[in-house]
Amino acid sequence: MYLGALLASAPGVAFFGDGATGAGLHAMAWPLLGVAAVFLLACAADRSPARVGRDETVKEPSGSAWGGRQLR
Repeated sequence: MYLGALLASAPGVAFFGDGATGAGLHAMAWPLLGVAAVFLLACAADRSPARVGRDETVKEPSGSAWGGRQLR
């Protein structure tokens, strides 16, 4: 449960161990930009938003519990 909080505070301890400085902030910015670039590439490579809004109805067989009605 607290693993996320520990992981989120670890960069702050690593980069601001002696106090909050501009150099520590700039040093922490580079890894954060790298993580942001990885997430941007992952989102750009995801093709699932192209299927949003398409009418992909599923027709059940007439003997099913739905009685042949179309499902969305």
